[in-house]
Amino acid sequence: MNTICLPATTHAIREAALLIQSGEIVAFPTETVYGLGADTFNPDAIAKIFNAKQRPQDNPLIVHIADPCDISHLCYMEHTAKTLIEFFFPGPLTLVMRKKDIIPDIITAGLDSVAIRMPSHPIAHAFIKTTGVPIAAPSANRSGKPSPTTAAHVITDLSGRIPMVLDGGECIIGIESTVLDVRVNPPVILRPGGVTKESLDAVVGSVRLSPGIMNPLEGGIPLPSPGMRHEHYTPNGTLTLFRGSRLNVFKAIKTEYDKTVSMGYASAIFAFTPDIRLFGDRLVFSMGNQDAPQETAKKLYTLLRSMDEMGISCIYSTIPNLHDIGMGVVNRLIRAARFNIIDTGEEVS
Repeated sequence: MNTICLPATTHAIREAALLIQSGEIVAFPTETVYGLGADTFNPDAIAKIFNAKQRPQDNPLIVHIADPCDISHLCYMEHTAKTLIEFFFPGPLTLVMRKKDIIPDIITAGLDSVAIRMPSHPIAHAFIKTTGVPIAAPSANRSGKPSPTTAAHVITDLSGRIPMVLDGGECIIGIESTVLDVRVNPPVILRPGGVTKESLDAVVGSVRLSPGIMNPLEGGIPLPSPGMRHEHYTPNGTLTLFRGSRLNVFKAIKTEYDKTVSMGYASAIFAFTPDIRLFGDRLVFSMGNQDAPQETAKKLYTLLRSMDEMGISCIYSTIPNLHDIGMGVVNRLIRAARFNIIDTGEEVS
C-alpha cells in the first residue's frame, strides 16, 4: 500500500472523508496526538485499525464526534456527563459512558461502555464533520510505541500500512486526552491527560484516581480505557526511572549511566533544563522546565522517539514531581519504563 501524506487543506479533508466513507482508515491530527480513524459503524473498517497498528483486540477505542448532539445516539448520558460536556467539550476530555447497541463490540472490546470525545482541533473537527459519521480512533502509531505528535511520526510507524495521513503540523498538547468514567459516583480518572484533576474537581465537586494510573493492572482484568496496559509508549531502549531525594537520584543516575557506557551501551539521561549542568559531559536531553509541565507534555513523545532514532539502548530519568498535566506525563513515563523504577531513598542528615 502506498501511504500519501497531504497538508490538511479543504480538498485533502474531502479526500480523507471519501476514504472513510469507502471503508478505509485515515490518520488525522488532534490537539492531543494524531489519531487513526475509521467509520464507527463499520466493523470491517475498524478491524483495519487493529491490523495496521498490530493492536490487541482487548484494547478499546475512543469514538470522536463533531457535535455533542451525536452523543445521545451512541450512549446513555448521566447528569454528571451533561455537566462535563458543557464545560469541557470540545477539548482533551474523554468520557466513558454506557453504550447503546449501535456501537460495534469491536470498538469497546466487548464491554458495555464506550469512550466518547469531541476534539477541539479545527482539522479534526472538519474531518469528522465532513465524513458525516463519528470516527473511532486510537493513536496513529504501532501499538505500544510512543504516540505520534507529528505527521512524520505517523509515517515512521505506519507507512505502507494505511492509505493517507492528514498533516496538521505538531500537536498542541502532546499527550492523550484525560479519560473519565462517569458511570460511577464520584467519577474516576482512568487515564490522566489534557484536562487536569483540579479542573474536573472544580466542575463536579470531586473525582477519584484509578489505582491503574500509577500501578500495573492485574493480569486478566478488562481494560476500561486505552493507555492502561503495563507496557505502553515504550522506546526501543530500556527506560529506567529513579525516585527519592534529588541528591540520591542524580547520584544513582550518574552511576548507572557510567556503568552502561563502560559496557559499550549507548546511553542517555532525561533531565530538566536547570539540572543538565549537574551531569557534566554525559549525554543529557532536556524535558523542559519543572514549573512548565505543559512544555514537558508537548515534547515527551518526540523525546522518546528521538532515542530510537539515535539508537540509544539505556535511558535514565527522574520521576518528575509535576502538577496539573504533569500527572499525565508521569503516567506515560512509568508505562514507557514498563514500571522499571529504582527507589534511591531519602537523604539521611
